[in-house]
Amino acid sequence: MEKKREKRTSRKGDRIVSVCIVLVFFVYLFLGIQVNVDAGEQKTVKIGYYKAHDFQEGADDSAAKSGYSYEYIQKVASYTGWRYQYVYGEWKDLYEKLKTGEIDLMAGISYNDDRVNSMLFPEYEMINETFYIYKDTDDTTIKCGNIDSYAGKKIGVVNNDKRMMTALEDWAKEKQADIQIQYYGSLESCAEDFNQKNIDAFVSADNVASSYTGISPVEKIGKEAYYLCVAKDREDLLDELNMALSIITEQDALDVDELHKKYSAESSVTIFLSEKEQDWLAEHDTVTVGYSNDYLPYCDTDKDGKATGLVSDLIPDMFDALPGDYEPDIIYRGYNSQNEMVEALKNGDVDMIFPVSSEAWYAEQEGYQESTNVVTSPIDLAYREPYTGKMTAKIAVNKNNQLQYNYTVQNYPDAEIIQYDSIEECIKALKSGEVGSTILSARRANYLVGAEKKLNVLPLENTEDRCIGVAVGNTALLQIINHGLSILGENYGLNHTYTYMDAMRNYTAIDFIQDNIWIFTGILIVIFLCIIWYFCQRDQNMQKQAKKEAKQKQELENALTIARQANRARGVFLRNMSHDIRTPLNAIIGFAKLAMKSEGNFEQIQDYLNKISVSGDHLLAIVNDVLEVSRIESGQTKMEELPCNIKNIVDEVEVIIQGQAQEKTQTFIVDTSKVKDYYIYCDRLRVKEVLVNLLGNAVKFTPNGGKIELRIIQNEPAPEGYANYEVHVKDNGCGMSPEFMEKMFQPFERERTSTVSGIQGTGLGLSITKQFVDLMGGTIEVTSKEKEGTEVIVRISPRLAQTEKDERTENTESEEKDYDFRGKRILVVEDNELNREIVKAVLEETGFEVEEAENGAVAVDKIKTAGALYYDVVLMDIQMPVMDGYMATKKIRSLEDSDLANIPIIALSANAFEEDRKASTDAGMNGHLAKPVNVSELLKMLCKLF
Repeated sequence: MEKKREKRTSRKGDRIVSVCIVLVFFVYLFLGIQVNVDAGEQKTVKIGYYKAHDFQEGADDSAAKSGYSYEYIQKVASYTGWRYQYVYGEWKDLYEKLKTGEIDLMAGISYNDDRVNSMLFPEYEMINETFYIYKDTDDTTIKCGNIDSYAGKKIGVVNNDKRMMTALEDWAKEKQADIQIQYYGSLESCAEDFNQKNIDAFVSADNVASSYTGISPVEKIGKEAYYLCVAKDREDLLDELNMALSIITEQDALDVDELHKKYSAESSVTIFLSEKEQDWLAEHDTVTVGYSNDYLPYCDTDKDGKATGLVSDLIPDMFDALPGDYEPDIIYRGYNSQNEMVEALKNGDVDMIFPVSSEAWYAEQEGYQESTNVVTSPIDLAYREPYTGKMTAKIAVNKNNQLQYNYTVQNYPDAEIIQYDSIEECIKALKSGEVGSTILSARRANYLVGAEKKLNVLPLENTEDRCIGVAVGNTALLQIINHGLSILGENYGLNHTYTYMDAMRNYTAIDFIQDNIWIFTGILIVIFLCIIWYFCQRDQNMQKQAKKEAKQKQELENALTIARQANRARGVFLRNMSHDIRTPLNAIIGFAKLAMKSEGNFEQIQDYLNKISVSGDHLLAIVNDVLEVSRIESGQTKMEELPCNIKNIVDEVEVIIQGQAQEKTQTFIVDTSKVKDYYIYCDRLRVKEVLVNLLGNAVKFTPNGGKIELRIIQNEPAPEGYANYEVHVKDNGCGMSPEFMEKMFQPFERERTSTVSGIQGTGLGLSITKQFVDLMGGTIEVTSKEKEGTEVIVRISPRLAQTEKDERTENTESEEKDYDFRGKRILVVEDNELNREIVKAVLEETGFEVEEAENGAVAVDKIKTAGALYYDVVLMDIQMPVMDGYMATKKIRSLEDSDLANIPIIALSANAFEEDRKASTDAGMNGHLAKPVNVSELLKMLCKLF
């Protein structure tokens, strides 16, 4: 009666508690604190989110979030209806933002008196940690509460966790414990020393070490609780949070506990071995494993006599997962009967067996100790159709499978058990009707009865756990096995079982066809349709191929036409170039002969020489234009932007063009009045060449008495630090036809040859101009009408500069100077005798004492023989036989005598590109001049050296 009364009282109390919870819920509901909020009324809450391993992962918007705290706050949001706005950062920065109210919530804050005034703490903690000193389970020297037992003991602690470190230090000070504290950078390094017995114990939190085996907590040294805190001025959020936490505590306590276990397990790595485990591993370098044959997917022996199935993966992976480098030799032995396998274990023939039942009763009766579960197997009842209530009256059992027998006896105690030699014999008996059913592992049922049309399977409620068995009393090995299985995880066995499911049955082609008869019927229909489609497609392809061949033929004809046009263009170019080159050559040769015949007539000879010089300059311009186009097309032209003055550039161009215009009595107008900013960054030479080309064309194609205009306009607005300029070049000359304007920027294009037009030119000027403008990032626009004139507009947007480096004064002074190099000795290195003669004559006129060398090797020998300070300077050709100028310069620079090695060397080369100048500089030369030599430039460079 007393017991009944107690039960009734308990039930009554439960009802009262339930009613109170409901009343509290409705009170909060009517007070306006919503537990579930409609998605459209969600409140946005700013929450500080910092990265902490397994606590808060994914600390940016693009990363997936997880961790104990993340799932915890999501559960809170499910009751409050909050929508979180994540604010990312470091813990200390977010903590300050919570104190100032910049964020509303932050997780993982411990309680202390100072913080109470800065933020709001809820009534419920989100997680707590207890700090313990852990020792080896087998260590009896350290005793709980006995401070004297700690004397001289080495205790390890991770030094980057100040909470545990401080807790240990405070405990040792308070208890006056005579311990040696060893500090470690990580728990792994601490565990390594613990396993090797270099320390006696270590400090860890209970939620980290709870899943370790072989260790025991011996002393509690501290505890700390953590909260989901609220900003000081957000009491509304605190009320909602407390309401949600009260519901979670009452209704979802198990979920929170599972969440705690989930992330404690994930963050724990079983890295500690007990002394007993370590001793067993040290004594056994070979492990013998017994297993059941013909029991896939769990175990079997393959055709090569090797173990296969789950057991072949499980045992090596289990030992490999253990801490340390234990790698035993594993010997497998298969047994046809489970009873034989158990006897082998008892006799010491094997160290462990697999699989065995997890039922402790059967383990005791058969004489083994079972491990923790390796894999759980659902159980099926295989029966012969139709389904009747009598099918379990007679059940077939494989006499070699004790697991099957035990399960049948336990679950069907009234059944008549008939034993057979194998599971296949059981299936035959079932098919013939000798028995009504047999018990099968669900993972083997499909293999054994899947193809039998008269048989079916019925899933049963109960499952069977498969374990590893060890001899009674072998607790060290059992502890090692359980240790390894805990590391592998509960899903290991199931995942690896699936690997061997396909090997269980020899599935024939006939089986496959029978199981998929409708699929094969469909395939035959598809094949027939494919044959029809093939012939239709072949006809279409033949038609397409004919069209394709016709198209290719047309493309080949077009390509041939283009090639012929290119050949014709090449021929026209060669004829034009031949004419353009021969014209100045003819003048040079003709006037040279006339000069030779004009003995004594100095004025006539001077006139002839001036004309030879003009023709030579024209010939050089033709060659330079061809080379410049080649250089541009190869991508070797680079803009060298320096501070320049537009006005100075225009003045220089005006001097050049004014003379040409005066020869044809043309009016040349220059207007820069609309320019505000004169100083810009540009490639002075390229800009000058663009203007000279455009104005030169205007002069050439405008008749005598015509008009040429150059106007530069600065337009607004422009980006900061830049200026927009328009350069207008306008003439009233012959103009261009629309047909020519379509190709006027192509190299070597001229509307009329110089023979027809009487105007010299290569047809390269506009092409070069267009390329230069493109490199400047500008545009060029041309309008023209035949017999009325042409206007070219160039638009560029250069950067603005403050000043320019103006060298004109310096150059002018140098040009006006009379050069006197008396007392200076120069070595001219040139393989061409005529060139040497010309250079020698020019230099001797200025006072130089000139010596010659026909190649680089001779030059090097002369310099070494002459000794230091004999030569003042060297003029070095580049392309020479025996030894070129680059190699000769490098050899001179490598001489031991510093005076010889540092002699000034100026390159004289037919190669005038920037990369050629760089090559000369890299070789060690002091200057670079292009051939044909500009005497003025040569003398100015020599003057700078002295």
